[in-house]
Amino acid sequence: MTIALAEFMFDHTQPRWTSPWFWAGLVVTVGLLVAVQILRFGKSKPAPPAKPDYSATSIIRRNNPIDRGTP
Repeated sequence: MTIALAEFMFDHTQPRWTSPWFWAGLVVTVGLLVAVQILRFGKSKPAPPAKPDYSATSIIRRNNPIDRGTP
């Protein structure tokens, strides 16, 4: 693919930047890149609420009288 791209770019008698299609394509490409970044880093959805901790260690700690501070 790299060889095909290089042949396409260098197999011309005049430079690419003299064509108006080059500049139109460049502007469109940069515009699409900017639009993707705006959509990517724009306002996102709020995070879902955290789930309660029902792990076994939290239940053991909650029922342990030493952890509650009672003698």
